[in-house]
Amino acid sequence: MQAKMNCLAIAVILLLSAVDCVLGLASPGCGKAATLASGNHTITVNGKPRAFVVRLPEDYNLSKQYRLIFEFHWAHGSAGQIVNGGYAPSYYGLPPLDKNNSVIYIVPEGLDEGGYQGWANKNGQDVDFTDAMLNTVQNGLCIDKNLVFSMGHSYGAGMSYALACARPNVFRAVAINSGALISGCSSGTSPVAMYIQHGLGDTTLPISAGRAIRDQFVKNNGCAPLPTELQPPKGGHLDIVYQGCAANYPLIWVPYDGGHVPAPKDAGASISFTPGNNWDFFLQFS
Repeated sequence: MQAKMNCLAIAVILLLSAVDCVLGLASPGCGKAATLASGNHTITVNGKPRAFVVRLPEDYNLSKQYRLIFEFHWAHGSAGQIVNGGYAPSYYGLPPLDKNNSVIYIVPEGLDEGGYQGWANKNGQDVDFTDAMLNTVQNGLCIDKNLVFSMGHSYGAGMSYALACARPNVFRAVAINSGALISGCSSGTSPVAMYIQHGLGDTTLPISAGRAIRDQFVKNNGCAPLPTELQPPKGGHLDIVYQGCAANYPLIWVPYDGGHVPAPKDAGASISFTPGNNWDFFLQFS
């Protein structure tokens, strides 16, 4: 009888493990009434009030495990500018591409230090802020803890890079659009799936800064380096998918013929290639 009970227990454990693999890693907020709504929120981190915006799907279901995407703004920018659009498309252009309403968006507000809001991440304060937001969200909402992402432009890209370095086991993938080492990189030796794009004519953060991030994660992800530096066509962009990367750690490098902008367009195109590239990169993970 005891042997049968042990076998039954093992079978149940295996079944639950299999279900978890299929359904993802549910956050503590799954199956509970939401404690966060769409709109502005504030939490205290290291004695400072920190603000962020939440965007829930209109048909939010407390039992559905959602993807979670952090979207960090640029220097001199704000969470409101990401929400409302203008310099960059609203929410970096991702929501219209989400046909299944599968994403919860978190848009953090940077601290005003040095005359503009940004992500200096002094003593890791913005990584701590991200940790606190994530803890609040996963306890108050239903997300798949295996599908947490970060993205941003310029300073926001630098912050996403800092999170890839400091929290490689938290973020499934990041998208770095015209970024650099400007928010720090604690550790930075573990693999993280990464999309990186940068303009050849960027005079704010030169493309060499983007290439340095790329080369770091080509090594971290075990990808095969390219023998030469490939160039985009005149007025266009080039999607370079690195080969030989470790399983589940792809790396895409996208140089484009342009400057320091969040949504560059190819010559003659009416829309930017960036939102679709970012979305498709994140969508591959399930």
